[in-house]
Amino acid sequence: MTRPLDGIVIGFNGISQTSGDRLREIAPDAEVRFVPEHPDDWTGLLDNAEIVFGWPDPGALAQSHIRFHQLPSSGYDQYRTPSLLIKNFFQLSNARGVVARAVAEHAIACILAFNRNLPQHWREQQSGVWGRAAQYALAKGQTLLVVGLGAIGQELASMAHALGMRVIAANRTPRSTPCVDHVYSFSELDRALSRADHIVLTLAADSSAPPVINSELLKSVKPSAYLYNLARGCVLDEQALVDTLHENRIAGAALDVFTTEPLPRSSSLWSAPRLLITPHAGGRFEAENEALTSLFLENLDRYVHGRPLLNVVIGKDCQ
Repeated sequence: MTRPLDGIVIGFNGISQTSGDRLREIAPDAEVRFVPEHPDDWTGLLDNAEIVFGWPDPGALAQSHIRFHQLPSSGYDQYRTPSLLIKNFFQLSNARGVVARAVAEHAIACILAFNRNLPQHWREQQSGVWGRAAQYALAKGQTLLVVGLGAIGQELASMAHALGMRVIAANRTPRSTPCVDHVYSFSELDRALSRADHIVLTLAADSSAPPVINSELLKSVKPSAYLYNLARGCVLDEQALVDTLHENRIAGAALDVFTTEPLPRSSSLWSAPRLLITPHAGGRFEAENEALTSLFLENLDRYVHGRPLLNVVIGKDCQ
């Protein structure tokens, strides 16, 4: 049995004609309004609607009559506001798992780049220098620590295992996971860090909490190890990482996420030695928009027919 909808607001630029046709098949009587993906002001854009797909302002969302919000990204920390957490008849679903493969491949690319000294060779190429590095490494036999065993962490563990790496992990709730030799609790994070050649952060973020990786924990990292942040900027003390790199206390690092994005030109990260910076591009891939839209359409169909939604993180059925 289907139910009528008050209206649907689309604030996502990746809707194809085919997806738009499918949307209207699922909700033929609903008014569908397309709004800018990142408008200067959300005032009035959510009026007379009960569903939104995009990144609406949390304040405007709380004041609206929206009952289902599909977020086109995994991180939803900005929506964990008191007013939304207690909002009646409201559900927020994130895009958990959609970009997991892309982010995991990005992590593997960074690991291999450092193992094969590609950043050094790229710099030397610009100056016409022919020279080998002091040493090169194989991923096979190295130890990877995955911090956070969500969809990305599990995908990364599988890929690293296939490369012959020994995979260990740290998770807020330790649990047996395929391809992972041992899972530490966060209270044991210092021990886990000390055993890894590569450390990839893929954990869920809480911007109200202190960084998970702070200056004290960075002291546990081996001088020969590399650190990668593919989670959120707030999980890592960025200045502590800069200091650690300048003091040669770790071999290198790669960051795809930052406390402030875009990364300000004045940031000390730009000039930190042995640091690879990418512009929050880890989850990008050719069919990303299609995959995100497919998740929204699946949830829209579930919503219309009164079935449980996927990936609910706030509201009824939240797991």
